Amino acid sequence: MSKGERKVQQIKKAFVALHERDRINEVSIREVKNWLDDNTRDGMTLMRLANFLSKRPSFKMVRRERKVGTNQTESFWTMPDVMVSEEYTKAENTARRIGWVTDYGRCFDCMEMSSLNADGVCSKCEWKYPTA
Repeated sequence: MSKGERKVQQIKKAFVALHERDRINEVSIREVKNWLDDNTRDGMTLMRLANFLSKRPSFKMVRRERKVGTNQTESFWTMPDVMVSEEYTKAENTARRIGWVTDYGRCFDCMEMSSLNADGVCSKCEWKYPTA
């Protein structure tokens, strides 16, 4: 088993542990990083973790949130083959934290993954929702 495959197995283990502990179907990339830092010998940098998540088909990005007034972002990921439990909190497109907005996720209208405006719709669908 190569070093990269061992790291992917550790990431999958982190997803499962966070899924069972917090009873959620989506995990913040920073939660995964903190779990890896606490439970593995070497831990992992945020950039390397993001690289592994984005290049493996077993991980899917749910949404990306941006803190209002800053350029700080945080992405939320799921492992669809493992993290699909009805009794757990469902993966959603909306930001649940105060002071954060979803800037990339699934459009409420066409259900495509793309950049979103404040109403949660993509640029192709925003004409359907007039603003004041």
